[in-house]
Amino acid sequence: MVRGQSPTILVVEDEPVLRDLYADCLQRAAYEVEQASDSGEAIRSLDRHRPPPYQISVVLLAMTLPVAGGMAVLHHLAQQGNRVPVVAVGACAEQLATARAAGARETVSEPVEPAELLSLVARHCPRSGSAPFGPAVQHALDRLSASGDALQIEIACLEVALRTERPT
Repeated sequence: MVRGQSPTILVVEDEPVLRDLYADCLQRAAYEVEQASDSGEAIRSLDRHRPPPYQISVVLLAMTLPVAGGMAVLHHLAQQGNRVPVVAVGACAEQLATARAAGARETVSEPVEPAELLSLVARHCPRSGSAPFGPAVQHALDRLSASGDALQIEIACLEVALRTERPT
């Protein structure tokens, strides 16, 4: 897929198995995915993708990254005045509350199920075009697009579940 045809999601996760699972799930739902395993890689990726056309659309951010942690990424975004939506992933409520206070738009507890992941990303990354319609028509188009996204999400989740399910 050519970069720019689909929204790009930055997945920041230090656990390779989770990072690969999230990336695979998003790619199957037709998102472009950039990956980072620590806050330094994430910050470099965000800086590299500014300004558009290669802008990151959503950041999926693990809060328990080694060294500086996810807060370093949130602080960097705040310093840059960047408005990229961040979905913070963490294990404890206090951690997620801190992320929300630092600018994360959404928070989610680990483990993140594929359907929940795709739903969170789709909420901040609409795929509707920027057609010059009035608000009522654009709203209807957005709802139709969301329905199509929901179907893609269900298909991607089913594919991931089928691949990861182990026979008993």
